[in-house]
Amino acid sequence: MKYLILISVIFLSVSCCLKTKNSVVCECSDIRDLIIRHDNPNASDFIYSEGAGCERNITCGYNIITYARMWWNQTEIVNDDRRLDWPPLGLLYSIKGAGSETIGKPVNIFSFFGIVCEDGEWYVTKYPFGVTYRSKNNLPQRVGENGEVDGLKSLIYVIACEPPAESA
Repeated sequence: MKYLILISVIFLSVSCCLKTKNSVVCECSDIRDLIIRHDNPNASDFIYSEGAGCERNITCGYNIITYARMWWNQTEIVNDDRRLDWPPLGLLYSIKGAGSETIGKPVNIFSFFGIVCEDGEWYVTKYPFGVTYRSKNNLPQRVGENGEVDGLKSLIYVIACEPPAESA
């Protein structure tokens, strides 16, 4: 009888802990509220799924119109060359240029941009092609192209997601 009670207590303890561990709730809002789509009548919806905690999969297509915008006034990136009378937004592209051979292929932008939830807000932490901004000389410039700003957090303003190409 003692063994039966002991086994029951152990089972309930393990069961309780597993339920608690797997039912972690994300403190951030629904990240899909930050996603915009450019009109494309032939495109299917982007692929979305949720993992444990705040882990997400947002699969878009590599494209010039798949990008993230971040706030310069809410980033850990230091940039003294930024034009201050311009909107305080930086642009993170999913491809290096319009002639990229990856256009249309699927990319999980959640991991591509290193998106994390912290203090109820969504941030990017990876900048694969740097951050494009308008310089004091009114020219488009990039900072962080060589990974030197990876790991620094920037609050997400919006994510644009062009669905993957049908043939990709």
